[in-house]
Amino acid sequence: MNRIYQKEVESAVEYTLPDYMGDVKKVLTVSASAIPSGKFVGESSVTFSGIVSYDILYSDSEGKLTRINTSSDYDVDVPIKEDTYNDSSANVRVANMAVRLTGPRKLTAKAMLSLDAKIGETLDLSVSGDAFEEDREPELLTRVIKVESVREINAPEREYAEEAEKLADVRADDVEIIATSGAVKINEATVTDTGVLVKGEIILTSIVRTKDQPPFAIKKSIPFEETVSAEGIAPDIQTVAGAHLTSVSGGVADADDGCSITANAIIELYCMLYSNEEISLTKDAYLKKRDTAPGYSDFSYREFVCAGRKDSSVTVNVDREEIGCENIRNILALCAEVRSVDRRMGRGSVDFSGDMLFSGIACEINEADEINYIPVKFSKPFAINVNCG
Repeated sequence: MNRIYQKEVESAVEYTLPDYMGDVKKVLTVSASAIPSGKFVGESSVTFSGIVSYDILYSDSEGKLTRINTSSDYDVDVPIKEDTYNDSSANVRVANMAVRLTGPRKLTAKAMLSLDAKIGETLDLSVSGDAFEEDREPELLTRVIKVESVREINAPEREYAEEAEKLADVRADDVEIIATSGAVKINEATVTDTGVLVKGEIILTSIVRTKDQPPFAIKKSIPFEETVSAEGIAPDIQTVAGAHLTSVSGGVADADDGCSITANAIIELYCMLYSNEEISLTKDAYLKKRDTAPGYSDFSYREFVCAGRKDSSVTVNVDREEIGCENIRNILALCAEVRSVDRRMGRGSVDFSGDMLFSGIACEINEADEINYIPVKFSKPFAINVNCG
């Protein structure tokens, strides 16, 4: 059976800009993601550890768009019982984050993390005492129950690299990749005899600047198909797959007629395997001849029913006035984060609703042909129905 724990932990880092970077004039966008690195099982607790990766875009004192990438560590302890501990898994997400300038060349990045942990335990259901001696043999009333079993499997890190775009008549030395960000989309996860076949795509966006052009965005989608190996796959197992994007970067190389920009990513796939284990439970027992007081103990448990997934898109129409930028030349970066999710159980389905918070950077050319960078932020409600069969 599984015990479920929810915990919050804070992770923070102080960052000093190196000499080659300009002073911070305005912080434009901040994003953070929690990347697990491992777990340590002790006598009384299991420790989940990892890093929080921060991506910060700012304009410096000369109006130049610049990127900061830094990280902080986290450790979360969850109590366990050593004699019954079986396995454990955890999901860590960034619940809130903030960046505070402590000087023109110093800042503090802080994230509040929310951890959901499942601790698997093996329980021994037995009858104690001298009940099985001779004529004191008990009469038992038993029943079979189904108890949820959850197992996490991981695949080794895998690196992907593909050409994102070619720039004609531009030398590699004249190209600067300001920032690269990405996300992993899982399109399909299928249980096989040897594990889980996961299909999806890595979506990477690079902000590029050349010697003769202001910054512009390049987007690249890299499809993938990988098998996450696992032993003991039962026919009734259902799975939910995900991925950690541990590293993203962009590269530039000279080509025959200009230069080539490549997109690179390292991901780690994981799958949660859900099924039920059947347990024979003694519901009641009594002796033909007894001189003991009757009594019993009970416990709570969870039974797995089903798993489901659904892709959904959200379209937003935003006026320039809402953004506060009348002369937008380009949207250089835009990401969305799900906030305030509500769930409502239906018959064979679950309704999810909430808000999606969009944030990014707009590039504006003013009347003096100067480039200004303006942070963009707006929200959009969403609703989706996921059919679980």
